[in-house]
Amino acid sequence: MKYKYSLAILLLMSTLTFAQVGIGVAQPEAALDINVQTKFSGLPDVSDRQEEYNHFLFLDQEGYVGAKVKEEGNFIYRTSYFSKMPAVVVARAPNRINLNADITIEVPPYAKFLIELHYSVPIMTGTNGNLMVHVSRQINTATEAFINEASRGYSPPSAYIGTGTANGRAVANTYYDAIENPSNTPIKITYRLYGETKGTPTQFGMYARGTGKNYNWGRGSMNINVFDY
Repeated sequence: MKYKYSLAILLLMSTLTFAQVGIGVAQPEAALDINVQTKFSGLPDVSDRQEEYNHFLFLDQEGYVGAKVKEEGNFIYRTSYFSKMPAVVVARAPNRINLNADITIEVPPYAKFLIELHYSVPIMTGTNGNLMVHVSRQINTATEAFINEASRGYSPPSAYIGTGTANGRAVANTYYDAIENPSNTPIKITYRLYGETKGTPTQFGMYARGTGKNYNWGRGSMNINVFDY
């Protein structure tokens, strides 16, 4: 009799061990199949233990969970932003002028982003001097700082070849910016484009005068891709 009871208990334990358990699911499809709204409270702050807590969790289309290791050089795409100049901007020396193509990004607490920034801005009608596009970065309401490595420009030739009216060129660049938020509150980072001329008044953005518009080289735009790392 004792032997029979022991055998019954072993069979029951075996059934529980290998059964699929469902929470909020009538017919579970995995060892643990959960279909409920989940909330976690009182989780430990591991912001200073990133080497231990170094995995991202992902869900596929069916709800299965997978993990990816978080490590240097292993970037995970988050989102993209795009802005374009709403109108032509004319810069006059010696001032830099905002090209009105700002992009603002919110960085969550304890997050580290890689910012991939691209811009392309037509610079027209300048006849002498250095013609520049500058990029600035502003964190929350702090004083904005110009990123010299992201700036690009050119000096127009003394005479343009031919008789075309598109006297100028599009200035473009790609810049990578590493952003880390070590605080427990979100921060906002704004990137801005500025135009500058060291010589005659210069048009940024390509539009024809009058009723028609000329977009041969684009209106002037900035694109930002954001990655976790």
